[in-house]
Amino acid sequence: MSEDKKVAEKRELFIWKFDSDVSLLKEVIVEEPHKHPYASKERGQKWDKIALNLKENHGFKVTQRSVRKRFNSLHEDFLKKEKKEKRDSGVEVMYDEKHQMLTDYNELIEDWERERKERVDDE
Repeated sequence: MSEDKKVAEKRELFIWKFDSDVSLLKEVIVEEPHKHPYASKERGQKWDKIALNLKENHGFKVTQRSVRKRFNSLHEDFLKKEKKEKRDSGVEVMYDEKHQMLTDYNELIEDWERERKERVDDE
């Protein structure tokens, strides 16, 4: 078997869909990786646990890196959409479950960042 085939078999592409995004967001809300400082060991462990839970409970073929990248992508898209919606006043927008979860989690992230900053300022 050639080396290329081994690599192709080892890496299976996981396609993120609406339901898988919702499952990811639920895990992120439960594990709260953003509660820990950026690039910390604890934060990495939380992302590992999220990936493991998605593999075991949902059969997703994901890694710590893939769930982290997907969440970051969803969060960045959410922030851009929020910014655009604020500019487009008077526009009625329909929100789905994914959007509501991102809204709630974004508020938590802002709270944690504010608390972290206050702790640093107090020291």
